[in-house]
Amino acid sequence: MSTPYFAEDSNALALAPILKNTVDRLAVDADKYDYIMAFFIAIMAEGGYRVMCLYNKDTETWSTELTTIPPCWKSEGKSTYRVDFLQFKRTNAGIRLIAIPMGDWIVLNLMSKEDYINIKTRSIAVNVTKYVNMHNKELGKFWHLKDLAMKFKNNLLAPLHSEIMMVIGVASPSLIGIPDEIRQNICRMLDTKSRTNLEKSCSFKKT
Repeated sequence: MSTPYFAEDSNALALAPILKNTVDRLAVDADKYDYIMAFFIAIMAEGGYRVMCLYNKDTETWSTELTTIPPCWKSEGKSTYRVDFLQFKRTNAGIRLIAIPMGDWIVLNLMSKEDYINIKTRSIAVNVTKYVNMHNKELGKFWHLKDLAMKFKNNLLAPLHSEIMMVIGVASPSLIGIPDEIRQNICRMLDTKSRTNLEKSCSFKKT
C-alpha cells in the first residue's frame, strides 16, 4: 500500500508524513487528546497555517519543518490547549486554536489572533474516542480521519479563513471572499428559491 499523502488519508497501516512527523514529537506519555490535537496541527499546516513558533520574527523566515508540537501548548495545572498559528504566505493572518477536553469529548474553539470586530469564533465538540484509539495497537492510533477533517475544515477553518482574508483585503475562493460586485452579479442570476436559500445560509449582507 502506498504512503498516504494527506493527514486525513492516514490509516492503521501508515500515517501521512505530515501527521507522522507531528505525532513523533509527542511526549512518550501522550494521551488521546494530545493525539487528536496533533492531527489538527497537521490539518492546519496543510491549510497553510503553521504553528507560530516555527516563524522567526527577527529574520522573518520560517523553519524548514512544516509542523511541531509547540512548547507550553497545555496550560499548567489544566488540560486546556492553546496553539497559535500564522499563515505561511501572510504572517499578518493569525489563528488561535483553544481546545478544552471534557470526558471523551473535546471542545474546539478557532478564532482570529487579531482583534477584528467582525470575525466570529467558531466552535465544535468532537468525540475523541471516535477518532483516536489508545487501546488496540493493531488497529492503529487513528480512525475515521476523513470525517474528522471534513468537520474541522468545513465548520472551523474554511469559514474563519475566508473572513480573515476578506478583512485584510485578500480575495479567497469562497462566496464571502470574492469582490462585492462579482457576488452581486451571482446573486442577480439566482432564481427566487435559490436566493432565499442563500440568504438563510449566509451571514453576509443581502445584496
